[in-house]
Amino acid sequence: MTTPGLDPLVLAAGQALDQAMATQQWTAARTFASELWAGAHPERVPMIEEDLAETRAHLLAARGSGDRAAQADLVREWQLRLGRLVRDGSAVGDPDLRLMVRRLTPLLPPDEEARVSVLINANARGRGRVYAAGRDMHVRQDVQQTNFFDSDVFQALVSGKGPGRLLGVLGVLITCFFFAGWASLIMTHCGSGPDAMLGRRLPSGVQVGVVYFLGFGAGGLIAYLGASMAKSRGAGTIGHWVVVLAVIAVVFAGVDHVLGGAPLSTLYPDFGPCQGGSRS
Repeated sequence: MTTPGLDPLVLAAGQALDQAMATQQWTAARTFASELWAGAHPERVPMIEEDLAETRAHLLAARGSGDRAAQADLVREWQLRLGRLVRDGSAVGDPDLRLMVRRLTPLLPPDEEARVSVLINANARGRGRVYAAGRDMHVRQDVQQTNFFDSDVFQALVSGKGPGRLLGVLGVLITCFFFAGWASLIMTHCGSGPDAMLGRRLPSGVQVGVVYFLGFGAGGLIAYLGASMAKSRGAGTIGHWVVVLAVIAVVFAGVDHVLGGAPLSTLYPDFGPCQGGSRS
């Protein structure tokens, strides 16, 4: 059984609310829902809180018995109720639903968090519709369903947690350092030919331009990895600390290898003027 015509944002909010009620943080989820209804129909808040408590009991029972159909029905019930709340002319709109999803998502297990991500990024175009089918969503007609991982590095640096945040900062700093180095080669190009454009050679035989290029890419990957770790539910675990230390060790080993015994200052960006075909 499917429920056609629901907005993806409503689907995501309903999915997140229903599944959050089965977690240990269900009281926080109920508070978020109560605040949403209180903004439009404060008189309904006691009823909503009672219904959510009943939903938790039914959801736990359905999970215990493996009744997937019952679980799907509970998801659809709250998706429909949220849909009616938005359509009945109340003050509840997309910004309120987005805020609710952002508050509920961290309470969910990873698999449910992924399902909410799919729903929130689903885009229905033209005459297409988005269909909700409980735990599994099937999209037909002219519908595009996309699941993009939120890779906003700077948001993770501000709101992330654990060692992943440290790794993200390190990645950004590495990226900025090597970008500045590459910019120094372009802006103060000395000599002629492709070999000269890549700058001086290090004792290892690698030109600094190559190091800048590879370092810039590596910094971006490290920042992405750190942002992913900072946003994950396992932020702060021993495994994450092991990853951070391993990445730092690899970075130091790689830099030491390409320097070939030269001092680290050899890689410092140099914006000085050219003298005799080389930088001063």
